[in-house]
Amino acid sequence: MSRESKKRKLGKAKEIERGDLKAICKELAEKGFDHVKSLTGIDRPEDGQIELVYHVSSYSSSDLQGEIAEIRTKIDRDDPRIGSLAELWPSAEYMEAETRDLLGVIFEGNELGDPLLLPEELKDEYPLRKDFVIPEEGIK
Repeated sequence: MSRESKKRKLGKAKEIERGDLKAICKELAEKGFDHVKSLTGIDRPEDGQIELVYHVSSYSSSDLQGEIAEIRTKIDRDDPRIGSLAELWPSAEYMEAETRDLLGVIFEGNELGDPLLLPEELKDEYPLRKDFVIPEEGIK
C-alpha cells in the first residue's frame, strides 16, 4: 500500500468562526492530534478577509497517524489578528511567523518577532496580498 493511500481525511473541512478556533483545536489536541502539518493563508480582498487553512495530524497516536484534519477560518483583512496556536502545537510557531511575513497576519502570543523570510526593506509590505506591488530594482 502506498504512503498516499494510507492518508485519510476527517470528512469535509468545516469553516470555523475565528472565536471558536482555539477551543476546537484544543479538542483536536485532546483527541491526539499533536502537530500542525501546514498553515496556508489566502488573501480574499474581494471579501475583505484573509482565510487561514490549518492541517493537523498526529505523530504519537497510531490510530490517527493516517488522519489529517483540515480547519478553516477567516479573519478581517484590515485588522488581521488571531490567537496563536503555538502554545497548543509548537509546530505552528514558524508557520505562523511565515504567514505574518507574507500576509501580515498577527498571531497574538507568537513570540517570533523578527521577519523570517523578508528583507528589512519589505517590513509592513506583504508579498502574498493581491494588492502588493513588486518594488522596482535599480537597473543601470
